[in-house]
Amino acid sequence: MSESIRTPGGWESGCRKEEYQQILIEESIRAGDFTTNKLLANLKELEDKMIAEGAVINDVDLAPFKERTEAVYTKLNYEELRQEVNKVLGK
Repeated sequence: MSESIRTPGGWESGCRKEEYQQILIEESIRAGDFTTNKLLANLKELEDKMIAEGAVINDVDLAPFKERTEAVYTKLNYEELRQEVNKVLGK
């Protein structure tokens, strides 16, 4: 027996709950990609505006932060997730 979704108006969709979940996952990823790309495209302009308004932006060495967070993935049992993320990031 498949579960259907009842909309606020009372219309029942033939689409199963799992299908809606998959649609939400896919659209969330698309929205995240869109937002990330928009931010990256405007990063220099945003930084310049912040500097003009008095902000100080420092470049930092990320290596120590990465080293210190290594244990977090193990402690939370996220090694597999970390590998997935690194794959997406091309690492």
